[in-house]
Amino acid sequence: LFPYTTLFRSARIEVTGNPGDVIIKGITLFNDSKTGQETYYVTYANFEAQGETGSPRFVEPKNDLGTWMDAGESVTLKPNESKNVTLTISVPKDAYPGGHFAVVFFGNNPQKENGQVSVGAKTGTLVLLSVTGDVLEAGGLVSFNTQNHKFFYNSLPVSLDYRWKNDGNDRIKPEGKVTIRNIFYIPATRIDANAVSGNILPHSARLFNVEWI
Repeated sequence: LFPYTTLFRSARIEVTGNPGDVIIKGITLFNDSKTGQETYYVTYANFEAQGETGSPRFVEPKNDLGTWMDAGESVTLKPNESKNVTLTISVPKDAYPGGHFAVVFFGNNPQKENGQVSVGAKTGTLVLLSVTGDVLEAGGLVSFNTQNHKFFYNSLPVSLDYRWKNDGNDRIKPEGKVTIRNIFYIPATRIDANAVSGNILPHSARLFNVEWI
């Protein structure tokens, strides 16, 4: 069993490195309690795509990025105190080119041994590492339509869905605008196609929603 069953909140670090690099990043933790001191225990996991929503699925880090990171064992914060935690990523010299994905968890319960479940609150920082080298980039737009394939609208808003597939071995992040044209084919408006800056992990597809309001 994965060692936590908890509420999860996340930030995100996106970084590029070469095989053999040591990468240093800072993570700021804040204890928003006004009364109690908190100790946060550090754990790690790898993650992969879960469905087409962009939600990650966490897996035990037996290898890969989850085992390359070090942010210490714990950090203690007084009420309303913040601290900068140093995250060190030691990229192996034989790391394969492309994307590697993991998370650093800070939980208020220490990790249990023998796979036992620990229930508590935790926060995490997603780490998306691109290792340089011969990276395969492939994929593209799979579908684009109105939500539920609705054809007629009497008024705004109009919900649009598109699906993008990643057949490569690194994450991709679609960028651009969705152009809405009137009956004379003149552009009426342009909408950010990826307002959430969502990534698509390798060998997966992601469904994006765009609102014309």
